[in-house]
Amino acid sequence: MREGYPAAEDEQRCECVADEARIEVGGNEYEANFSGEMAVRAGEPFESDGVASVPLVITGHETVGEVGDLGQITVSRDPDREAPVSILRENQAGEGFPATQEMMVNIHVTLAALPGFALRNTKTGILRNSDQQGFPPRNARYELQEPLDLERVDEPGEVVARILAYTANINPDNS
Repeated sequence: MREGYPAAEDEQRCECVADEARIEVGGNEYEANFSGEMAVRAGEPFESDGVASVPLVITGHETVGEVGDLGQITVSRDPDREAPVSILRENQAGEGFPATQEMMVNIHVTLAALPGFALRNTKTGILRNSDQQGFPPRNARYELQEPLDLERVDEPGEVVARILAYTANINPDNS
């Protein structure tokens, strides 16, 4: 396996700051900053055509933010739906880093302004960093690849909110 890549069953807990988030609720758009933690566990490393990869499973995630009229918003790992396996893959065979890391997420969102129920994404979200410089990540920015539609957990089917943009900074230097 490539130098600096995690070994199977290695688990990392990382600080997570989302400083460029936009959410739409009730036709209104809000900007938000979140902070919290994410945990991932490495699977068995493998190579395909000489390119090293490590599967990653999100074992924990919770970030909390304050958003104007909406109050506190919590984004956490969906306890009912496992996300597909995430991946850390070197960009060029034999080089190790830089690498691309894609984090696959299924989330629950709770809003103080909408007490009593939770929202969840309608399809799995992808956060990507195409220039990962090491593992565990340090000051690494992950961009949400497309907006996430959110539906009520207890009444699925109708989109009631959207996460329009979400940039997660993992283990930021300024923390």
